[in-house]
Amino acid sequence: MPEFIFTFGSGQISPISGLSQGRYGQGRYIRIEAPDYLAARERMGELYGRVWSMQYEAAEGADPAGIKRFGLVEIDVLEVTGINGPRRVEMDVKGG
Repeated sequence: MPEFIFTFGSGQISPISGLSQGRYGQGRYIRIEAPDYLAARERMGELYGRVWSMQYEAAEGADPAGIKRFGLVEIDVLEVTGINGPRRVEMDVKGG
């Protein structure tokens, strides 16, 4: 399945964590697997609403979002169920 990369603006606040996506001077990005470009946008909308910046199609060996060039940090969203019911948790992906 194709993979898409979404980046965030440096001043954007995550609706999931409540933290700035540009914290510690590093930008953040998330990978989403989806059948096509529009399905990836829909999933991103479910997770972050309109709080994101750019969408890129991931390509083998390429750096379309500037991940390596700008040292962006990959994040992931986990859906967990706890005592107060289901919720989403945002975390940095180590080695991303």
